[in-house]
Amino acid sequence: MKRHSNDKTKPNKQKRRNQKKVEKKTDTSTSTPVQLNKGQVLPFPRGLSFPKDDFLRHEAPFQESFAAALETCYLGLAIDDPSTLARHIPVPLEQKKGNLDKFPLQETLEEMENRNFFQADITQPFGLGSKCAKTFVTRCLVGDTGTTYKYLGLRMFAYTWNSNSNQKNNDNDKLCQEIKRFKDDILVPRTKQHLKSLVHKRKQANANGHSNANDTDISRSRPDYNICLINRMDASNPQYKLEPSLQHDKIAVAWHADSILEHYSNIAVYQLITNNQNNQHIHKDSNGRQDWSLALRVVPNAEGPNIQADKITPDDSTPAVSLSLPSGSAYYMLDDFNHHHQHAVLRNSNQNESENENEIKSKKKARNNLKQQKPPQDSSPSSSSSSSSIRYSCTYRLLRPSHTVQEALEQCRKICAGFHKRGPKIWRSEQLCLTYIESEWLRQFYIQGQHHYDMLWHNNNWGPPLKQLWKYWAQLETRTQQTVQLLQWAAAQAQAQAQAQPNNNNAPTISRKQRDKQRKAFATVQELLARQSGTTTTNTNSNALQLLYEPLAELLRERATLRLQWQKREKDHVFTTVDPRYRPLPWPVQYENDSNSNNNHQVSTEIEIMASSPLPQDLRPVVDQLMAAGRTSYCYSDNQDSRQSSSGLAKPPVATTRDNDHDSMGGKAAGSEKSNRAMPTSGSQGHISKRNKKRNKTKNGKRNNDDASAPKKKKRRF
Repeated sequence: MKRHSNDKTKPNKQKRRNQKKVEKKTDTSTSTPVQLNKGQVLPFPRGLSFPKDDFLRHEAPFQESFAAALETCYLGLAIDDPSTLARHIPVPLEQKKGNLDKFPLQETLEEMENRNFFQADITQPFGLGSKCAKTFVTRCLVGDTGTTYKYLGLRMFAYTWNSNSNQKNNDNDKLCQEIKRFKDDILVPRTKQHLKSLVHKRKQANANGHSNANDTDISRSRPDYNICLINRMDASNPQYKLEPSLQHDKIAVAWHADSILEHYSNIAVYQLITNNQNNQHIHKDSNGRQDWSLALRVVPNAEGPNIQADKITPDDSTPAVSLSLPSGSAYYMLDDFNHHHQHAVLRNSNQNESENENEIKSKKKARNNLKQQKPPQDSSPSSSSSSSSIRYSCTYRLLRPSHTVQEALEQCRKICAGFHKRGPKIWRSEQLCLTYIESEWLRQFYIQGQHHYDMLWHNNNWGPPLKQLWKYWAQLETRTQQTVQLLQWAAAQAQAQAQAQPNNNNAPTISRKQRDKQRKAFATVQELLARQSGTTTTNTNSNALQLLYEPLAELLRERATLRLQWQKREKDHVFTTVDPRYRPLPWPVQYENDSNSNNNHQVSTEIEIMASSPLPQDLRPVVDQLMAAGRTSYCYSDNQDSRQSSSGLAKPPVATTRDNDHDSMGGKAAGSEKSNRAMPTSGSQGHISKRNKKRNKTKNGKRNNDDASAPKKKKRRF
């Protein structure tokens, strides 16, 4: 009966397995991340045409295709024109605005420019060790206290918008509070309204079979923001390069999806365009295209929980769109829109500029042919351009809590609270924390120059948390020196025991205090090794180099490499092209026996020394000494054990005596035939001979040949 029932269930199980395989191939909500993206980004409607060699714009003859793209593959993008935002401005803010010819935040942004909030960033797009690059736009970061934003290898530190107004220099704080007030009064309520509208549109798409029901859940998307990245870009900047994919318009902000954000968080951008010559008037566009436009394209899993950093490629089946929004408008990228789309900012080129560029190219070719040394005076397209607009973009985001200084301080506090513990895992967490706060926080702050230091250290409450980080850094450096010293002392004791050297307290080379430290260190290491191996035996020297010395040396070697790369970054050629106020500050650390710890920079500053370290700045000699100590001691001990085990002999005993008479006899260890025959039968020597005879007994209870030939023991003389 059992066999018969099993025979019936086997085909049913096989059918279920085949059905599951088919469902995995067809159901996009439970398959691979790429298939999941196809279910969340609606496809572009078939039968509609779009340009193959240009962006899809709201221009003839593609108006219908443009509107269809916003409702399908770009669903999740919401736009508020200036009139819509004006209707939602609260009465107090409208009364404070005063001048009706100005948009919200216009005076605030212009005053921030006058107070030098904005500066060009020196980024390192390909990581430490590569070349640095200067951004084409100037920017600043405003947000909650202690928040930062890292992009392209640079960490930006935010001007706090919730500081106390009782401070002496509160003019900058008032400007930052205006940025926050605009967020609370306008953008957050509008974000909530757009999320509700997005749910309604997705339900309609579900009814048509384009999406899944999970997309209607907006509880995962929190309508709030904790930072605002403000970009200031000039249309007359000649450094803008052509957009790489289509080679039509110039690109001011490259293609990207915002990183280090909370998953499914929203992004709100408020843009303001002014005239460069007279900031009191809003820049108005001519009958042609506007100076600035927002470009969007579909990129599956560019960000989010299913990010595929190694497979970020645009979707060729959907057109890239370009939107020219008027000054004073806002746009929102809702829910998972940032996960599957990239955006860029384009500097639109008009016909006159393209003709000027062609003339410049022809002049350059002629100059190269004639080998002329003097360039023509009209050498940039901006000189003949009639447009000179300035675009401000206030991008509000919701960052993860891991990029706040409070989170970094809490991590350091937990690590330093466990200094009473020892072990390879504890040491690893300490070294990782030390490298993190040095490379990701402290060096990131000092490399941005004197102006950045003056604006944030004293005037914006960044001094106290950074000082606390410096205290933790000094504690971890001291802890590192103690750990290295512990392993070196243990290695010295292990080497002394392996070589069977006399280990008395009156040795001339090592003091008694130093010998006690070595013994305690050796006992600590033996305890750690026994704990790692799960045994209580003390013969664990063979794993010491692999379990303790090599992991710590590797972590120190990594930090030594990072320090060299940071020094190379501070000396990059790009810093010579900027004002001295924006060049790296000296690293404010005094290292042990290192007179060149503070590098001389061209900026004359009075930065105080923030910490001192018992270790040198270059950790490579420390790593070499640590590994040499581990190899010479524990490897020597392993070789001695292997030789004695292969020969069947026990370890030679260590001769210990209560006086120094043994040193005058030549220091030979008892137990050999010659030494036993030559030594006189004094009271102390008779005691040593008796102890050695007990050690030389074999497992079978018999004596060795040396003991058989040894003279009989004489009575002691008192």
